[in-house]
Amino acid sequence: MHVTAEIVDQDDDETKIKARGTMLGRLTVAGRLTLVRYNLADSNPAHAKTDEQVRTHLRKLFALLYDPTRPVEKEEVEVEAEQE
Repeated sequence: MHVTAEIVDQDDDETKIKARGTMLGRLTVAGRLTLVRYNLADSNPAHAKTDEQVRTHLRKLFALLYDPTRPVEKEEVEVEAEQE
């Protein structure tokens, strides 16, 4: 399956994404995602420590996936997605 995704709209709190999946050139799945960003402490200040722990953990995961010294071309990302 070849999956593509594009950011349709983005603001301070939300990112809207349109995604499509094709097999053998035929559309097999399509959808839209809305990702919302917020801190738990915004609604309950007692959760500020949890926010920091989550951010720290996600930064460690991102470091495993991203090498800032290696430029990534759009075509390369699409080929890697096709092979999975």
